[in-house]
Amino acid sequence: MVPEWSRRKILHLSSAVALTGLAGCSAGSDAQPQVDSSLGTTASNAIIDQQPTPAEGVPAVWGTILAHPDAARKLINWGALTPTEGDNGPGTEFRTFDPDRQFMSVIVGVLPTGEGLMDYNKENENLVEDVVDDFTDESVYQDGQLRYDVTSYQAFPPDPDTTEYHYDYSFTLWHLNGADRPTEITINYHDPETIQ
Repeated sequence: MVPEWSRRKILHLSSAVALTGLAGCSAGSDAQPQVDSSLGTTASNAIIDQQPTPAEGVPAVWGTILAHPDAARKLINWGALTPTEGDNGPGTEFRTFDPDRQFMSVIVGVLPTGEGLMDYNKENENLVEDVVDDFTDESVYQDGQLRYDVTSYQAFPPDPDTTEYHYDYSFTLWHLNGADRPTEITINYHDPETIQ
């Protein structure tokens, strides 16, 4: 079941969504999954079932872990993100990953058009605008969970001909690397107006 999400500005979401095919992976305590591939894209319409929408409040963040490509096919409208020439939408590797060795995580931001999600580091408040690289540089795998702290930034000036809000998607394909498959994803949103 996909988690309910909150209208609060600071959202703390945990989900154990679409975890299928959890064959027993037993690993040492220091084993960490490694990122195989990661990318981001935006859309003007929701492409994942039960994700938040602007009608329920903006900004909002949400995430899910997918253990099998069949679960991803049921949850994600891949056709809405079919890459066009020069686009970096999720390709075949994200749609056909090996469930015995890999899993996929997805982070969704519901944001005003022109804004994007990025990592937020409480210790040094170092805000890096390359959201995909920054999310994967530091280990977000802790105690069998993926944990993210995020904020938003002005990525590009909004076009007056576009919708008021959009969806910012970050897809990450992970290699288990001897680690246990995470069962939860937690995303904490930090309002940029309160951290400056």
